[in-house]
Amino acid sequence: MTTNAETRTRTKSLPETQVAAVFPGNADWESATQQMFQKWKEQVDTSFKIIDAMVQGAMEMRTSQLTAATEAHARDLGAEKSVLEAKTPSDLLLIQFTWMTGNLERSMAYWNQMFRAAADANAKLLESLSQHE
Repeated sequence: MTTNAETRTRTKSLPETQVAAVFPGNADWESATQQMFQKWKEQVDTSFKIIDAMVQGAMEMRTSQLTAATEAHARDLGAEKSVLEAKTPSDLLLIQFTWMTGNLERSMAYWNQMFRAAADANAKLLESLSQHE
C-alpha cells in the first residue's frame, strides 16, 4: 500500500501534459490538440446527459411504482375488511366488483405513467444525442 507522500513523489516525477501544447510552438498541432480536447469534452458531457436522462426516467418509474404499491395495499386492506363485514352473497359480489374495477382503473393510470416516464427519458436521450452531432 502506498502512502500519500509516496504517491506525490511519484506523480511529481511524471512529465506534465498541457492540453494545447503537445508540440509547443507549432500552431497547427496546438490547434488540433485543442480541437481534440474540445471533442472529448463534448463526448463526456453527452455521456453524462444520457446517464442523467436514464436515471431520471428510472426515478420517475420507481416513484410511480411505490405510489401504486402503497395505494394497492391500502385498497386491499379496505377490501379485506369489507369482506369480513359482508353479510350476503350480493355484498361479496359488490366488494369484488368494486375492487376489480378500481384495480383496472388504477392499472391503466399506472401504465400511462410508466409510458410517459419512458417517453420523457427517451426524448431527453434523443435530445442529448442530437446536440452531440
